[in-house]
Amino acid sequence: MSGMASLPKRPGLPGKCDRLPDAIRAELLQRLRDGQSGSTILPWLNGLEPVRAILRKHFQGLRINDQSLSKFRRRHALGVARKGKVARLPYLVREKINLRLRDNQPYAVICAWVNRSRKLRGPSAIIPQNLSAWRWGGFSEWLQGQNSETRGT
Repeated sequence: MSGMASLPKRPGLPGKCDRLPDAIRAELLQRLRDGQSGSTILPWLNGLEPVRAILRKHFQGLRINDQSLSKFRRRHALGVARKGKVARLPYLVREKINLRLRDNQPYAVICAWVNRSRKLRGPSAIIPQNLSAWRWGGFSEWLQGQNSETRGT
């Protein structure tokens, strides 16, 4: 999990998902950001022994359900997944794009690198307008997370 932005704070009274260990919450948040559905996430999450132990201790063993997951998603502002071309790239590619944007590399250089490394051509190729849109959305969120991590919050 190295290089990940800091985890959102656990606001208010903790629900089932908010009580999870940081590493599991980080993975859950990433799966939600990647657009995985509850029907995919819930069996994975409820199958983890640390999760089952927390559910036994604090929630009479009741499993995490769609309602709990939706509440967690809303509490952490994950209601709308990014859907642009850059958002659909694999996580590690997006991380490298973010690092290059942070280092002020020109859009043309980043586009050439992504398109060459991902073998993208024609309509599927990343163009400067895609990076511009990402800079104001996904990159801004990533940068906020990096700044929070640096401040230790």
